[in-house]
Amino acid sequence: MSIARNLVRIDTNPLLGIWRPPPTIRRDTGALFVINVLFLKLTHCRSAGIIATQLVSVYIMTHHTNLFDNCRMTKLELHVNPADVMTVDGIVKALYESVSFVSGGQPDYDRLRSVFHPDGRLIPPKGEKETKVHVLDVETFITRSREYVVISGLERKGFAEKEIARRSQAFGSIVQLFSTYESRHVATDPIPIQRGINSIQLLKEGGRWWVVSILWDVERPNNPVPKVYLA
Repeated sequence: MSIARNLVRIDTNPLLGIWRPPPTIRRDTGALFVINVLFLKLTHCRSAGIIATQLVSVYIMTHHTNLFDNCRMTKLELHVNPADVMTVDGIVKALYESVSFVSGGQPDYDRLRSVFHPDGRLIPPKGEKETKVHVLDVETFITRSREYVVISGLERKGFAEKEIARRSQAFGSIVQLFSTYESRHVATDPIPIQRGINSIQLLKEGGRWWVVSILWDVERPNNPVPKVYLA
């Protein structure tokens, strides 16, 4: 997951892309309420704006009591390839393939969403000048990734990440993986641009596997990947 190592340092609104209204909100008259509120506020009709805002609140509470549950369900409505989630090998393969792309492309974000648990988290390594890690939900990660892929030049160069070794532990419905990876701009490049280890937590629930969290670090001169994790 080295594609996002520096994402936390991009100056962006972390709320962008987190909430996506469910189709019922987007296509019914609730949208008209929102438009009216914006119009009234922009024309400085303060009292009318307050009233309209209250009407929107009442509308949502009476018609969409499970609004945020519905937003969460939009992830579950994504197309899921059974081969990606029925086995540990399948979900790890899908995870790496979803963040890889050829020159001129972008990661397959819908596929990435499909393998993550709705409450999944990604934790990139700290930057050199940072004092703490940043815990990201999937939508925040995707928002920052879209920008980073362009700003860093990866969109032009391409990005290919693959697993080269794995250590795993399992108990019941949970699996913990230490997945060693290599990253290249093109899969056939002889020398990787980066190596590191993804600590991946998996859960089997509802007849399929989910990625619950990924915590990773990258190889540096003072932090080499131990040989035990290269075989």
